[in-house]
Amino acid sequence: MKRKIGMVLPTWGQECGIAEYTKHLINNTTSNIIEFVIIPSIHQNFISVIKQNNISLVHFQYEYSLYPIELLKTVMKELMDLDIPIVTTLHTWSDDSEFNKYNQVVAENSSRVIVHSDEMKRQCIIWGFPSDNLVVIPMGTRSFLLKTAKQVRRVNRIDGEPAIGFFGFPFPHKGIDNLIEALNQLRKTYPNIKGYFLSHYPNYLNNNGTYSSFLQHLQFEFSRNKHLIWIKDYLDEKQIVQFMHAMDINILPYKDHNQKGTSAAVKMLLAAKKPIITTDLLYFADLENEVYKMNGEDANTIKRALNHLINNPWLQQKLVESGNDYLREKNWNNIGKKYFEFYNTL
Repeated sequence: MKRKIGMVLPTWGQECGIAEYTKHLINNTTSNIIEFVIIPSIHQNFISVIKQNNISLVHFQYEYSLYPIELLKTVMKELMDLDIPIVTTLHTWSDDSEFNKYNQVVAENSSRVIVHSDEMKRQCIIWGFPSDNLVVIPMGTRSFLLKTAKQVRRVNRIDGEPAIGFFGFPFPHKGIDNLIEALNQLRKTYPNIKGYFLSHYPNYLNNNGTYSSFLQHLQFEFSRNKHLIWIKDYLDEKQIVQFMHAMDINILPYKDHNQKGTSAAVKMLLAAKKPIITTDLLYFADLENEVYKMNGEDANTIKRALNHLINNPWLQQKLVESGNDYLREKNWNNIGKKYFEFYNTL
């Protein structure tokens, strides 16, 4: 008989990095002895769903905004009363006091807590999570058969010299505004430089909501700077990686934020096999020699980092080589095996 694992994720099937991650986890871990049951929400009858499906382990894909905290606490305690193991993957982390009650619910009620980097584990231990319950399982990576950068440039009319790429949602903490300013400054040195922003605004968010003023600011900047191209379409992973492969350098200049997680976007850029620049923050703590890290996120720091990498072909090659090693080691097939072994310990 297969062991049934309840995979809980409210954004399942939506334009969400956690949903994509979970899909790959399931596809690479399902076996003749493990079967996943998708549970897209928690509610008052949650335990009935668990019993009806004969689920013996519940795995929450967790981010602070995904679950009503009091309901999550109730559900977890009911699972504990039934002696059903609870696994919680922390996709974001914050030690700000406003999130204390959220962290406490996860820490006190989870049989195991999964994080994606040793640094996030360290942060959790400092806060007060039991160290024995914390498990580091890296994010998985995918590799793609890539066309030549020249082919992709021709089809997509990419003519920046150099072409600088950004991939991710257009949120303030992603550092898009500072990157725009840096690219504007770099035009004095590289008059044909262009920035390509593969930045889709997720459909599940309201355009008139939290980020409306920032989106209006971005729209104004892109409308008055023809060397900046905003691609708003939602593309699949293969299209994203292929497009970013046509860049000379890709960059994720994230800002420090009260909620931080391990970046899924940078794993897509690694698959594009072009040099990558990031900020030196928790988002990228699972990477070392695979990316060039900046100590800061202001426009001048970004400008210096881009200029340094543009003029250092040897460093560009070393970054790509290290990235290729990471892709081989952390491919989803290997990570799936880690999850398989992990589930069998509970």
